[in-house]
Amino acid sequence: MEIYKYEGKKADIAISAYGAMTTVRFHTPNGDVAPLFEREWEKTEDEFMNHLRGDFFSTPFGSNPDDFSIFPEGWRKLEQSFEKKSDPAHGYGAHNYWKLKKYLKNGLVLEIEYPEGGIIGTVTRQVTVREDGYAIDFRDDIEIRKDGSLPLGLHPIFRLSEQAGMTELKFPVCKGVRTYPIDTDETSVFIPDQWVFDLRKIPLRNGGTVDATKLPLTQHTEELLLLCSVEKSEVALWNREEGYRVKLVWDGEILRNCLFWMSNRGRKFQPWNGTNLCLGVEPVTAAFDLGKIISLGENPLKKEGICTSADVKCGENISLSHSIELLEY
Repeated sequence: MEIYKYEGKKADIAISAYGAMTTVRFHTPNGDVAPLFEREWEKTEDEFMNHLRGDFFSTPFGSNPDDFSIFPEGWRKLEQSFEKKSDPAHGYGAHNYWKLKKYLKNGLVLEIEYPEGGIIGTVTRQVTVREDGYAIDFRDDIEIRKDGSLPLGLHPIFRLSEQAGMTELKFPVCKGVRTYPIDTDETSVFIPDQWVFDLRKIPLRNGGTVDATKLPLTQHTEELLLLCSVEKSEVALWNREEGYRVKLVWDGEILRNCLFWMSNRGRKFQPWNGTNLCLGVEPVTAAFDLGKIISLGENPLKKEGICTSADVKCGENISLSHSIELLEY
């Protein structure tokens, strides 16, 4: 696996050529801190899974469902809205190789050319280490080739403590939190297709609620939650087991919502094997990860005033910016 690296006094950055998946290791007076998800998977035939780690560009966001019949009526009736051809689940850029464009004095720049005929042309990812603190800044520049609409998204993934409840999640005020329309996985325990207004009280199928701000959960499960119309676009995690706190900040003018992917030892099949722990904190303008058919259509979220796609114009250059900052170590 080809890895492009920047090594600095405050941080080292590693970006894989495949997917431009980015990880960071901060060098602090109290030792190194690596807040992003990394794992050596058992090798599979799925190249994406073999490389999965860190933070990556993920647009167009999501993929069209294979089977609309399992969705509630409000979601299911969108089946005929658009052609069924689907992008890769995390966008073309996450499933293909990027080229190193240049080294900067404090980081790297990579780029990828999307296939001809689509809305997106060249995408450039710049990752730099901030000089005035323990932080890295990302800028993903998207060349727009023709008019259209897209579900937009980024895909940072954070490590969690091994001990249940020892990673505390600080979440922003939002219009509401929506549980996934169907079970995320056969192990899922959240009641699907519900509006929730407190992450500390997510309703469970077997009764009662669970505090989703204290991770990992005691239940072995796989869950998706969408924070809709976020007011202040930042999320913080305090890993009390390892003694550090980290914050993600993004451009909320473009990416209006935030998808939480909670991988909580729920997936039993290979290569997950019931052992994986991580939290995807994914800024999106999309309807969950459900692709163009649902995100661009009159889905139940859009009917509630939630923005689930972005209109774009030929010749535009859209910049998606976000940062990962170490606050306490």
